[in-house]
Amino acid sequence: GGEDATRRALCASASAAAVAEKRPRASAKPYALEWLNAIKDMQDIHSSREFVETIRREVLGKRVFVFLRDGRILDLSKGATVLDAAFSIHTDVGLHLDRALINGHEVQLSYELHNGDVVSIKTSEDARPQLDWLRMAQRRSTRSKLRAYFKREGCFDTATTAPAPGKDIG
Repeated sequence: GGEDATRRALCASASAAAVAEKRPRASAKPYALEWLNAIKDMQDIHSSREFVETIRREVLGKRVFVFLRDGRILDLSKGATVLDAAFSIHTDVGLHLDRALINGHEVQLSYELHNGDVVSIKTSEDARPQLDWLRMAQRRSTRSKLRAYFKREGCFDTATTAPAPGKDIG
């Protein structure tokens, strides 16, 4: 019944990801093969319920999958915030992030994403990163992009990465 459909859907996702993983990409994600191999190792599980629970615990437990309004899926590490999602879409989206909606409701940029959330990022040409975003960012790549921005703008003393004296951000 429903469990078999879930199992087929998970296997189809794994197959699609495996095909995509064979294509060369500049930003290949090393964990992708790890979770595919985990699914391969579970082939000896005979109960659909056991299979789904094992996938949920061992594979999905470390990741969060959210939807963008255009239907794309973002695969982020557990604990990722709206801010991390914006930067994972594109650096310019993160740098011009103005506000965000989750499931149609406005949330703080520090909101921790949950599986199945529908994320809508609103940008503005006038919006600029704030120093406190460094504390909100959970992904290393988000913090790195923010630090690069602040250095370019002269907000950091490049020797110490401390805020430059007297520099007003935003």
